[in-house]
Amino acid sequence: MKTILEAKDHLRKNYKSGTGCPVCGQLVKAYKRKLNSNMCKALAIIYNRTSDGSTIHVQNTFSDLGLRATAMDYTHLEKWGFIETGDVHGHWKITKKGKDFLANQSVASAYCLVYAGKVYEWSSEMITIEEALTKRFKLTDVMQL
Repeated sequence: MKTILEAKDHLRKNYKSGTGCPVCGQLVKAYKRKLNSNMCKALAIIYNRTSDGSTIHVQNTFSDLGLRATAMDYTHLEKWGFIETGDVHGHWKITKKGKDFLANQSVASAYCLVYAGKVYEWSSEMITIEEALTKRFKLTDVMQL
């Protein structure tokens, strides 16, 4: 490739499947991020501790429960607008949108496509909290955490 325009064209055509950047060599790839059962379990835990508007340090809270916060992908809940950061680094709280989803009063996109850390496309498939939890967890059980 001889020009930046050719490099950009190459990236536009190949970023969904993944490709090396012809300029710097970095992997350029879009990722499908599914709203999964672990994320919904994390949402229930955050809700149970922040429904009054307070914030929690999620990693410490999950650790106290014997859970690995990073394995639960909780930070991706922010993409759906279900949680937001607090005033202190590492602290999060549930949003009204998150409460509504958890209460089965709304639906959410089943997945989003993420490129460079930002959502560029939302799924038109909509799911409920119970569908997102799948058969792995029951809503009544995760609400007890």
